[in-house]
Amino acid sequence: MPFIDKLRDTLNGSGTRSRSEQVEILWRAWAFAAVCGILACIGTLVVTIARLVELLT
Repeated sequence: MPFIDKLRDTLNGSGTRSRSEQVEILWRAWAFAAVCGILACIGTLVVTIARLVELLT
């Protein structure tokens, strides 16, 4: 699996990351996913309310 090893080296820089760096990366990814989910819910709510107002007028 030389391709995977090269990709891993490219993503990790000069080797492996420390445990705290891995946790920080996972935390940021989780926070980004949560923010995207919240924004999607807000967008859905706005579109639903706009359609409801349009239907009632």
